[in-house]
Amino acid sequence: MNHQPDLSTLGGRMRRAADRVGLSAKAIGLRLDYSAQQVYNWWANKSAPAPEVLLAYGKLVGVKLENLIPSREVGPGSYETPADALKEWLRRVAAGDDPAAALRQVAEEIAPEEALAEEVIAALEGAGEKLRATLLGDQGAEFQSLTEPQRLAILRIADLLAERNDADAG
Repeated sequence: MNHQPDLSTLGGRMRRAADRVGLSAKAIGLRLDYSAQQVYNWWANKSAPAPEVLLAYGKLVGVKLENLIPSREVGPGSYETPADALKEWLRRVAAGDDPAAALRQVAEEIAPEEALAEEVIAALEGAGEKLRATLLGDQGAEFQSLTEPQRLAILRIADLLAERNDADAG
């Protein structure tokens, strides 16, 4: 079963980072001196590693600490405006997430009165792959492998697109 980690949680982000570099719970546990079961517990959000262990985990999987720690709790109504949801979707696509899966996850986090219509979601799903290819190149570069100025430029593009979307809606 191909399970997509919940990227709104620390465990989900830890799991995705490990998957990207091909490390199993057993391999991570051996390198950090923990059991594979403990690593699975982190991934399942049953427990969390100590800060120094999380830092070592990030170094092991090649991810900065700030990219492992979720920036905020998400759930229905998490975004103040549709533009905020659009920014989050663009950030996830630029970071390498599957555009369709990221869109559906963000759509679930929008307040019910602001929810996206099913036909809007369907239209945006196809655009996501093209957007990712445009932002990251056809070689499918990983967001983390880009330079800091390149990452900031992509996030600024996301902000500008969201602002334009707000202006068009208003």
